[in-house]
Amino acid sequence: MSEDNVTRYALKPLSVGLVAGAAFTSLNYGTQVRIVGDTLVPLPVLVAGIGALASLGSEMVNSYVFDHIPSISALSHPMHTGLTIGAQVGMICAAENVIAPGLVGELGLTKIAGVAAVAEVGGNYLAKEWLRPAYLQMVGADSH
Repeated sequence: MSEDNVTRYALKPLSVGLVAGAAFTSLNYGTQVRIVGDTLVPLPVLVAGIGALASLGSEMVNSYVFDHIPSISALSHPMHTGLTIGAQVGMICAAENVIAPGLVGELGLTKIAGVAAVAEVGGNYLAKEWLRPAYLQMVGADSH
């Protein structure tokens, strides 16, 4: 797997998930959510996982729709940013409706959209400025 693909399909989704979980933690959403069956999961952990999967999904969508834009500078293009955040919000809402029905209504679409936007922008920055250079140094590749 190339360094760009590692950044796009691993480092960035993990960063987005981390930022999404941290954002919900900072909003004092320490509540437990009952998911499929009787399993209780902390809401920030659930949002982090869904955020990471949604980011991965949006990266896959973007690789087909905006394949001419380098993934590492994707958020500098307004249309790409809108699609990415829109895909995040849609996938988070869909996943939460499947995993924990009623959660979207309880949290509110505005909060979900806000966290998705913060997570996508913050996760992209974290992956681009911190994790990618560290990864490239670790594997001995040039970071330019």
